[in-house]
Amino acid sequence: MTHPRDLRSVRRYSQHYACFACRRAFKRAERWPPEEGEAPRESRPCPECGQPARAMGVNFKAPRRESANQWRKLELLARMNMLFHHWGRRPATLAEAKQVARRKGVL
Repeated sequence: MTHPRDLRSVRRYSQHYACFACRRAFKRAERWPPEEGEAPRESRPCPECGQPARAMGVNFKAPRRESANQWRKLELLARMNMLFHHWGRRPATLAEAKQVARRKGVL
């Protein structure tokens, strides 16, 4: 009988993180499933500024650092838990994201 923690059942993947304080994105290797009693990480300290960076999902692609409206949109999406764990339609602009947030009662 194979134990659930057998090495063949553990997968590693790159989780993408976004720091909204300094507009930086980075990846960290994670394990799935997490260790027993451990929850998946929702944030990590940003390597650049030390502020909490939010886990955005494995399909996240960061905008350019100069794109302030795109970063504000991503921060709003993160507050609504509209992350990038799978492909799907997400608001393309900050205005669209605000409309969705109002409908969901986030704004």
